[in-house]
Amino acid sequence: MRILKVLLVCSLLWVPYPAVSAPAESAATLQSAFSIEAGLLDEEIATYGRARSRESRAAANLQRLNAELDELIADPNASLSSFTRLEEEVGVAIEEACASAKESAAARQRMYERMRRLSGIVQEYELTEERRQARSGGIAGVWRVEAQPIDLYGVFELEAENLLVTGTYRMSNGNQGSMRGTLVGERLELEMIDSRKGAVATVKGVLDTVNGEIRGRWFAFDLSAGRPASGDWSAYKTSP
Repeated sequence: MRILKVLLVCSLLWVPYPAVSAPAESAATLQSAFSIEAGLLDEEIATYGRARSRESRAAANLQRLNAELDELIADPNASLSSFTRLEEEVGVAIEEACASAKESAAARQRMYERMRRLSGIVQEYELTEERRQARSGGIAGVWRVEAQPIDLYGVFELEAENLLVTGTYRMSNGNQGSMRGTLVGERLELEMIDSRKGAVATVKGVLDTVNGEIRGRWFAFDLSAGRPASGDWSAYKTSP
């Protein structure tokens, strides 16, 4: 059990500390929660050790009484009172063995719950670090996109060089193509060029480098399809 705890501790300690982009409070909160849970796990391990010792003693006592009962049965001169006395002791020993076994099982479950909580903290810490890394690097990277009110989803893969932004897109309706445009300060403007139809839309938005998000408006060029000509769109950066 201590080996698992050590592995959990090491996995947290070896995750790089978040840089400026990641909230320091989150890292400190997770580290504090981990320390608390690790201390509680120590207590549960100690509690289980004591419960397991009682269970072992109770099992040994029951085994001893059963052995005495077997010897008594094999004794032709054994009296009924001897059987009665020993059966009472065996009954008490069975109850003690069952109670101690249940106590050990309950202690194990509490110990496992602490382990699950520690594992969850480690996973949350690692996810926080992954998101921090994903948010870094400005506009360049992979973005998960949602466009409303047309309920369209997709992926933008963008690259940047100075003010110029280029990339590709794939949408949930099967459309795909290239993108080109500019990022001036935090203001992004891209032209979407479908691989079959040519230029189909323009998207404009504001880049939030802290949260790794883009929010803005899209404008369609083809107005004959009977669909909305514009709407809102947003994107969340998934990897740098």
